[in-house]
Amino acid sequence: MEYAHLGSGGGGGGGGGDRTGGDASPYAATGSALSVAAGRIAFAFGFGSTAVSVDTACSAALTAVHVARSGALHRGGFADDSSRLSNLNLNSYSNSERSASSASSSRHSVCGGANLMLGATNAAAIRAAGMLAVDGRCKTFDAGADGYGRGEACGVFLLRHSGPGGESDSDQKVPIGVLGVRVDASAANQDGRSGSLTAPNGLAQRAAIAEAWRESAPASFPRAVSTHGTGT
Repeated sequence: MEYAHLGSGGGGGGGGGDRTGGDASPYAATGSALSVAAGRIAFAFGFGSTAVSVDTACSAALTAVHVARSGALHRGGFADDSSRLSNLNLNSYSNSERSASSASSSRHSVCGGANLMLGATNAAAIRAAGMLAVDGRCKTFDAGADGYGRGEACGVFLLRHSGPGGESDSDQKVPIGVLGVRVDASAANQDGRSGSLTAPNGLAQRAAIAEAWRESAPASFPRAVSTHGTGT
């Protein structure tokens, strides 16, 4: 069974978000609906299990991974079926592949996130809220930080369980051109009460990091750290 978990956010101004009245596109309703973001992937590839769009703002993509991983562990994990990875390309399945997909006992989840700047409405709102840096650049951990700079990106990958035996990466057959990354642990929480609605809560974020670290130990020790420079 195949699942789709996609991190997404609203208010991008695309898909008819800036249109009004009779000028609205016939695709505006589906093109701007967050639910359709994951639903379109399920439709294109013939996935028959849950398709969930997650909107937690800047953390949406990582939260989608956490939701997918938590669901996998709850269901007993994803069965390791590397042969089907090669079918997950940018082209839709054929009818025969759709049928095989629905009947297959393999379980994996397509996870990803995207941020596109398709209109001026959201940018104007963020600027009015004082969230953007004057020079449009992020200055994470700098005393002179005055907001953040926006950017566009899209990333999608396949999440699968390592198997009950916990086989290593070298034991799993990964198709050429596919980068394999092991996810030992994940955690998510909410800032709760903080300085403002959009301000981070250091204690809450530290708790989430500690929870993930406890779950991963002693499987791995961090050799690199990637952080989110909150500018709100």
